[in-house]
Amino acid sequence: MSKRRVVVTGYQAMRHRVVIARFDPATGQLAIDERFREEGASEPGFRMDDKTWPHGGAAKGIPHGAVFSRTRTDQAAK
Repeated sequence: MSKRRVVVTGYQAMRHRVVIARFDPATGQLAIDERFREEGASEPGFRMDDKTWPHGGAAKGIPHGAVFSRTRTDQAAK
């Protein structure tokens, strides 16, 4: 299975959310990864408008970027 992912962040109705889409290079199709969700959530993704942040603030977060990292297992497989 391809590990090609696209992070979709904060725009209009999704201003305070992050979702992950899987990219199929053969067809060019994007599909929302339904597995990426908060525990108990009814929709995929991660909300950032209902959090209390480590620094003590509670303002609505507006995601605007993402970084992926690989586990040691992923790196050893290459």
